[in-house]
Amino acid sequence: MNLIEDGTTLSIQGCGSKCAVCIEGPDRETIERRFWSFWNHGATKGELQWHHETRGHFWTTDEKLLKALTGAAFFKLYNKYDWFFGDDEERVERIALSFAKAEVLRMRKVPWVVNVRQNVEPHDVAMLGDPEFGDNESPTSFHVRKNKIHKIWKS
Repeated sequence: MNLIEDGTTLSIQGCGSKCAVCIEGPDRETIERRFWSFWNHGATKGELQWHHETRGHFWTTDEKLLKALTGAAFFKLYNKYDWFFGDDEERVERIALSFAKAEVLRMRKVPWVVNVRQNVEPHDVAMLGDPEFGDNESPTSFHVRKNKIHKIWKS
């Protein structure tokens, strides 16, 4: 069971005690909706940092990420299968935690979400490349650049 089936994919880059979670999706609205789900479940109190139209990231910790995913799974299970669980919230909590751990394991571990310089706090992170053109080393940004070049050539 995917927690949220909205066409987004998640990647994660560990950066010491913090991690950058990258959300990629078909458009800004879908990515923002996924981000606000994380925000509402306590994964972050920060802002979504945009790389380009189809990708953004936010900062969190492993503990907050797992807690937020567990909360999202809990409410999805409880709302969708309340007839099955009845009042057994402890059982739903255990299953939700299992789903959340599986979701973390499904996240791609990547080195390209952000470029972290030595001895720098997360708010001082320099993003790779030009965010307007998605100019970094990920496969998605390659396609974004390629599509923009084709649009320029056609005009």
